[in-house]
Amino acid sequence: MTSVEKDPRLAADISKVYITFIGANNKPVKQGVKIIFNNDSLVPELNASGIFSSELEPGKHDFQFAAPYWYRVKTIPINFKPQHTINIKVKFEAQDFSAH
Repeated sequence: MTSVEKDPRLAADISKVYITFIGANNKPVKQGVKIIFNNDSLVPELNASGIFSSELEPGKHDFQFAAPYWYRVKTIPINFKPQHTINIKVKFEAQDFSAH
C-alpha cells in the first residue's frame, strides 16, 4: 500500500482503490493481470499507466494478483474505511523457469 487518503467526495458507504501494476522491467503492465478479490477473480481493464480503479464496500478485503510468467503477489487483508481512497502498487518479478 502506498497511501491512504480521506475522500469526502465519496459516498459514506464507499471506499475506492487504485492499483498500479509494474513489471520486472519497472514499466507499467497494461494487460494480462488477474485480480483475485475475496475469492472472486477478474481480469481488469488497465489504462496506459497500468492502473486499475474500483469502488468497494468498506471492510477487510483480501487481494492476490497474478500475471503470466511472473510470481503471484498476495497481500495481507486490507481494511478499507468509508470515504477513503487507497493506492496500491504491485510489482511483479519474473519467475525462474531454469531447471534445478
